[in-house]
Amino acid sequence: MKPAKTIILEGPDGGGKTWLAERIARTYGHRIVKTGPPLFGEDVRASYMYSLIMAAHHDTGTVFDRHYLGEMIYGPLLRGVDKLGVASRDKIESAIADYGVRVVICIPPWEVLHTAWFSKDDLLKTANQLRKVRDRYFDEAVRLGLKPYDWTASDAEETLRGLIEA
Repeated sequence: MKPAKTIILEGPDGGGKTWLAERIARTYGHRIVKTGPPLFGEDVRASYMYSLIMAAHHDTGTVFDRHYLGEMIYGPLLRGVDKLGVASRDKIESAIADYGVRVVICIPPWEVLHTAWFSKDDLLKTANQLRKVRDRYFDEAVRLGLKPYDWTASDAEETLRGLIEA
């Protein structure tokens, strides 16, 4: 089996997204695209839609190290506003379904997540913020009908293949 052409990795800071993106790139030849906070005045929905269209038409596979869910979760916490909104989220998720994009939400156990986050200088500044972000990603996983990916689990390799292979 081959991997999905486009894969979106989501999850809190320290959740293993970058490590997993690098692993997918090495194993399957995907290019890595990192997305971050929107620029001032940027049309966030257009930016995320454009990135999906470009990935769908790229010669090789693409793995996104964070994408649209990051705005919905980090935006309100760090900037007081979600610049995407539910209507735009729904349009992006429709495009994700149309393009056969796989979404993987990376959430290891709290102790692992906290240790990984603590060793980095990331967006979140307190463990309480990290816990809120982790909880929101769990909520999104439930809404999307996804099982969060735990790279520390004994069946992590098998689970990963099931998540990304078409």
